[in-house]
Amino acid sequence: FRLNGKIAAILGNMDSSTVKVVSLEDGQSALISVYDEQSGLLKQASLKALFNCERVEYADNYFYAYKNGALSARYVLLGSNIFRILTDSVSDEPDRLGSWGSINNVPERGANWKQLVTNSPFTLGDYYIKGYWGPDGEQTPYYGFDFGSYPKLDGSTVAVPMAVEFARQHLGLSDDYANSFTSFSGTPNAYASLIHKDAGMTQVIRGYYSDIESALSDDSHPVDLVLATYPSDDELAEAKTKGVTLEIEPVCYDAFVFITHKDNPVDSLTLDQVRGIYAGKVDELERNRRPG
Repeated sequence: FRLNGKIAAILGNMDSSTVKVVSLEDGQSALISVYDEQSGLLKQASLKALFNCERVEYADNYFYAYKNGALSARYVLLGSNIFRILTDSVSDEPDRLGSWGSINNVPERGANWKQLVTNSPFTLGDYYIKGYWGPDGEQTPYYGFDFGSYPKLDGSTVAVPMAVEFARQHLGLSDDYANSFTSFSGTPNAYASLIHKDAGMTQVIRGYYSDIESALSDDSHPVDLVLATYPSDDELAEAKTKGVTLEIEPVCYDAFVFITHKDNPVDSLTLDQVRGIYAGKVDELERNRRPG
């Protein structure tokens, strides 16, 4: 269970009857509580971090986000998904409904960014009415969308910037909309969804369809492509058990850099020593200090 941007998609994968909302500290802090029937645990996440605001109030299925003492945005809980009501927003600052809220930087195109893809074969399909919300007599529709020829992506949070760039290049999304569209569950969950043909995390598309504000991804469309490190032996064994052959194509290398305190007497480590530290077999670097 992760905080920030992860919560929107986590809620999307749970039955709406399991979702409960509570307020704490007189509205200065707001949590969303999710009851996991399988584990029997009640999990919580911060809505202030999710909505990128200072205070959250909840009433009648609406979340009101405040920043600098003023209302900055309004959200609605539809079943077990969260929508931002863009026409009510008075802040230009983006929320963190996608996975970018769980990484240390905001993915954004630099000054030298270029549109490299033209006439992309990858496009989203049509949108459709997914359901209705609001009080009786005043209900309005909310929407879903088909993936069309665009693949349903999932993967490691380290690959979030790559997926955001795919959305920019192939779907023509702005930085904010590409960020909120990208929802990754992490390497183990992504491989599990791919192997078991599950839909994975719910995605919200904004700024793509000209006549609607936003739409939720198709719950029946399974994960097509995972951006992550090479699958583990357990993941490969699980795929074999399910009769699934994973097509693996390296596209980049991920480097690990180990940083220690400037006064640390250890001046070098072998790869075997590093593996031993992460495996729990080595717990004191001092023992690995080389003579002289």
